[in-house]
Amino acid sequence: MPIKIKVDINIEKKLRGAASKSSREIKNKVPALIVNSYYSKGISPVKGFGKYKPYRESVSKKKGRSTPVTLRDTGEFHDSLTAIQRANNSISLLFLGARNSRLASYFQFGTDHMDARPVLPTKGQSFKKAIIDRIKKIVNASIKELK
Repeated sequence: MPIKIKVDINIEKKLRGAASKSSREIKNKVPALIVNSYYSKGISPVKGFGKYKPYRESVSKKKGRSTPVTLRDTGEFHDSLTAIQRANNSISLLFLGARNSRLASYFQFGTDHMDARPVLPTKGQSFKKAIIDRIKKIVNASIKELK
């Protein structure tokens, strides 16, 4: 005589858990990836942009070099890049503090005396493939754990 086995699997709950776990991991790993692999090497993490343009002559004399443009003086700007996990498991990347937000805006769009050095994607832009691939890898690993 066949026996029926009923298993109650709440896939929606498991998917929410995987989404939450992957967004936490993205929050913890992506800012460091951006700072260490891009900013510290003078490269924009934004798709379509390469190395930052060299410092102007007056700035390069002060810094003692014209490249790489690392956007680092004290390290405060780099250290302020933070990811915040939102209620719907989305992640917001931002620079904490009024000074660092202002600097990010100057770097992003440039000024009369400084070339633009995009630090985060704005509307219509995206991260470079390596960052997107890292995010996909984190999400895929969380989904594989559901099996």
